[in-house]
Amino acid sequence: ISGYGGRIHNPVVDENRILMAFSNSSWGDLAPMRHRIVALNKENGQVLYWTGPGDAPTDPTTYAMPVTAVLNGMRQIIFANGEGTVYGLKARTGEEVWKFRFSKRGLNVTPILHGQRIIIGHSEENWDNTEMGRLSCIEGTLSGDITSNGEVWRADGVGVGYASPSYANGRIYVVENYSNLL
Repeated sequence: ISGYGGRIHNPVVDENRILMAFSNSSWGDLAPMRHRIVALNKENGQVLYWTGPGDAPTDPTTYAMPVTAVLNGMRQIIFANGEGTVYGLKARTGEEVWKFRFSKRGLNVTPILHGQRIIIGHSEENWDNTEMGRLSCIEGTLSGDITSNGEVWRADGVGVGYASPSYANGRIYVVENYSNLL
C-alpha cells in the first residue's frame, strides 16, 4: 500500500485487524482522492474493508494516527482526517457513526481519549471562525453530524498542530507549536 507521496501512518492493531491510514487515489471505487483506512486481517493480510469518509483531503500528507476505543458500547476508530474532520467509525466495518468538522485544513494531531470524550487540537484556521488553532473536547457517544452539538468545550487560539495532547493526573497537557507547554 502506498499513500500520497509513498507515505502511510503507523499501523494500528485492533482485535483481529491491522488498520492503516493514508491518503490515496486508485481505480474504480477508490479512484477519488480520499484520506482512507484499510483494515487487514492480522493473521493473513486479507483485506477486510476500505473506508474513506469525507471529501478529498485539503492536506494529503497528514500524521494523525487513528485511535480505537469503546464509546457508548460500540467499538470505534477515532479518525482525524486530512480534510479537517474528526470521524467516529465502526471499528469492525468502517461505517461512519459520527463526524465533527474541526478545521479548514488537514489534522496532524492524534486524538486522545478521556472516558467517552475525545480531546483533539490543530493549529490551522478554525472551521467556524478565522482564528488560528483550537483545542477541543468532543462527546464520543453521539451519532450523525455532531459539529453543532458535540463539542463539550473549546480553547480557541491554542496552536496544537504537531504534538498530540496528553492526559495525566486530571489534567490535559499540550505543547503548542511555539514550544509552550500548557
